[in-house]
Order: sequence, then structure tokens, then C-alpha cells
Amino acid sequence: MADVYYRVHWSDCPPLSPEHAWSALWGTRRTPGGAQTYCVACDGTGQGTRHCRDCDGTGWTTDGWNTEDRCRRCDGAGVIDGCESCDGEGVHDCLRGYSCFADPQSLIGYFEARPGTVEDDDTVVVFEGEYCGTGVDGEDLAVPTRIIEEVPWSVFRARVS
Repeated sequence: MADVYYRVHWSDCPPLSPEHAWSALWGTRRTPGGAQTYCVACDGTGQGTRHCRDCDGTGWTTDGWNTEDRCRRCDGAGVIDGCESCDGEGVHDCLRGYSCFADPQSLIGYFEARPGTVEDDDTVVVFEGEYCGTGVDGEDLAVPTRIIEEVPWSVFRARVS
């Protein structure tokens, strides 16, 4: 049996469904499929330079016999092309499941701690779903199996209070 979850679901998000159930940091721009976000550090280009981790940016490594060799990873340059944040890929994988809470009071508490992030007419979706793990803010992540109800935030808050 699936558990019940509560989520604020904004109107600019794709419809609540298992195929769209991905979680990412607020403010990040998603790729067309929605399962990844573009890297903020390089604006999704993957471009940049970074110090080589294998040689600590020196261009040289020491083998087990204390013999220094040119670093194979960076070819002795000490730097590697590509964004450090995304390893040159330009994207980050999202977490599986929607950010949500297993009780209504926790959802309200989350948004009360972040004033101005939810409006009275934003939609709260109450749904049954399968738990997937924990999100970046400590919230539950779940994939929906059935929508129970959709209600405006102001109505939801009045019911729970």
C-alpha cells in the first residue's frame, strides 16, 4: 500500500505524474526531459578549467617508488578542461521523486520557514505514492501512484490549522 504525501505543485511544473517525478534545487533550469538540471557554475556549457585532482595541479605524480612521473590524467599540464562542478558534462542528475512531506504540518512548517515562496492560490496536491528517499532539504521524495486531492494553499492551511 502506498503512503499519503503532501506537496505544493506550481502551475509552471509539468503535471504531477510518475514520469515527471524528479527533484532538484530551487532555481535550477531543467533539461527538456526533466531528469537533469543544467549546471549553474558553467551555465550548462561544461566549459572551464580546474586543477587536476590526480597531481594536485603540479603536473607530476609519485609512484610507489618515489619516482616522479608526468601526470597521465592532465598530461603534465596540472589543469583539466571542463567545469569542476559538473565534471565538464554541463548537467547534474536530479533526485528521483517529488519533494513532499508525509504529514500536512511538515509541509506548512517548511514553507513558513521560507516566506514568500508560496502564494494563497498555489496548489497543494495530496497524493498516494511510493517513498524514494530524502531530498536536499531533508524532505521526503516520492513517486505518485494516485492523486487524492488538489486544493489551493490558503484552503489547505485553513484546514490544517
